[in-house]
Amino acid sequence: MKNQMTTPLSPADLLATRNNRLVLQATLAPVAGKTRFQPAGFPEIGHVLYNAPDNQKVCIVDNAASMANHLETVCTNGFDLSLVDELDGLPYVECVTGADRHEVVVTSLSEGHRLASDYFLKGARLVDNLPEDRTFGTVLLADEFGLRDLGNKTHPLPAQWWNVFTTIFRYDPNSLVHGILFPAMGIKLPRVLTATLDAFGADRVATSGVKFDKLGKTNSGQPIFAKDEETASEIRATFTVDVSLIRSFGRGNDGLNMGQKQFVLGFALWKIGKLLASPFRFRSECDLELTGLQIDGDKSDVAALAIDVQALIKEAGFQEPRVTRIYWNDSELFKAAKDTTDGGSTDTNDEDDPSVDAE
Repeated sequence: MKNQMTTPLSPADLLATRNNRLVLQATLAPVAGKTRFQPAGFPEIGHVLYNAPDNQKVCIVDNAASMANHLETVCTNGFDLSLVDELDGLPYVECVTGADRHEVVVTSLSEGHRLASDYFLKGARLVDNLPEDRTFGTVLLADEFGLRDLGNKTHPLPAQWWNVFTTIFRYDPNSLVHGILFPAMGIKLPRVLTATLDAFGADRVATSGVKFDKLGKTNSGQPIFAKDEETASEIRATFTVDVSLIRSFGRGNDGLNMGQKQFVLGFALWKIGKLLASPFRFRSECDLELTGLQIDGDKSDVAALAIDVQALIKEAGFQEPRVTRIYWNDSELFKAAKDTTDGGSTDTNDEDDPSVDAE
């Protein structure tokens, strides 16, 4: 253990080193002195516990995809998806509909596939509030990325990757931070920021509940259900920032310049700081607060992540407009679900691809 780090991290200094990555480890604990917490549940397997090489039980509280989602929630104001004041001027993409073409449906900060979502690629970009006659995906492929459309063999040539980096940075730099996949274009970028949340020395706590339906107006009756929580000797969030990947986004006059790389790194650090700065409710029964922080082995505190992100935005040279609006006619976007034989419903517009990391 080295001396305690007290000064804020500098994206410029970090990029100037030869270090390939930056590792931050935060220890967390349930608020209000609670001893139990609720990990993420996964289909068919519930909470995941495994034996580590040192034989202690480890519970996956949140995986990398879930943590990416949590880190994006610090960028917006609650349910209306508007940017927090500190990120004023950050580029992102909106899917809009409605008669005036201003009704926001989702944004690239809320969509799991980010800029690569069909909400954006299959809609039409608005210019002067009028939709273009091509899909936004076609605009990206031909005009921005400059790729040849070879069907399922489409991919960037080596020199075209600079266009890929600068285009994604222009429309949605958040997609560079958390990684992005355009399957039809042969473009896949790994995460700059990878985060996981694990509990060590974990033990399962089995509890139960009951649902009462006194008037008999539902089909569920009065079921008693099982509910699992966990205890642990330590809850640890690990954030790994791939500094070498950020450096690779530009070289000389190609790709991102130094100010833009500093923004990508600073934005990643800002997100971590915001997530850790106050108690964060990952789920209903998983309300955690920071109890300790190490940065590359140095004892630190959250003040080291006090990044002036507004200054970085101003130095990044983002193009106008900062917010790109993609339009869908509401009759194409909103379709009623079809009833199924078991009384449930099936969404007729579900295009999720399980082979894609939808975070």
